[in-house]
Amino acid sequence: MHPELKGQVRDQVLMTLRQIIRAIDMHSRYLVAHHGLTGPQAILLSEILHNGPITGVELGQRVHLSKSTISGILARLEAKALIDRRRSQSDRRRYWLSASDKARKLLEDAPPLLQRAFVSKFENLPDYEQTGILTALLRVADMMGADDMDASSLLASTPLLMEESKSEAIDGLRMEEQEAPENHTEWELPRLEAE
Repeated sequence: MHPELKGQVRDQVLMTLRQIIRAIDMHSRYLVAHHGLTGPQAILLSEILHNGPITGVELGQRVHLSKSTISGILARLEAKALIDRRRSQSDRRRYWLSASDKARKLLEDAPPLLQRAFVSKFENLPDYEQTGILTALLRVADMMGADDMDASSLLASTPLLMEESKSEAIDGLRMEEQEAPENHTEWELPRLEAE
């Protein structure tokens, strides 16, 4: 491959990664500003609502997060009266998690999770394209040294978003709106041209 073309490909890959991170970041800010939930909170709450009552261990397995990662998120959801924790009668070390009526109402009004929209589109792709995307993403994760990281990095792009206040999220959305392109073509990446 010609060195100039190679540089264009590299730059386009990096730009695409930034766009993915930005999409996750903007969606997480939107959830906080309009629904009072962070992306990780919305994902855990949705899992509890659709699969509860569920134990913390089962929840962690379903969303591919460690116990330590979900414990803080669950504490915040409980403080907001969005989940109930009940000690198991058969095993006193185990707690059952269920969503409250307040959580049901909140999730009815919330937009779909970014991941749900992705999953819907992904599942409509042919098998070979799904496998190709997986292969490429595994390679990218390995190249970035992220292949052994906790999946919570998929839920929010920065630690700040995990604890971001509603006012900070609104300010972030305003800033994003000011930077947003005027039309969709501005989001499109330039075409690579071989020499």
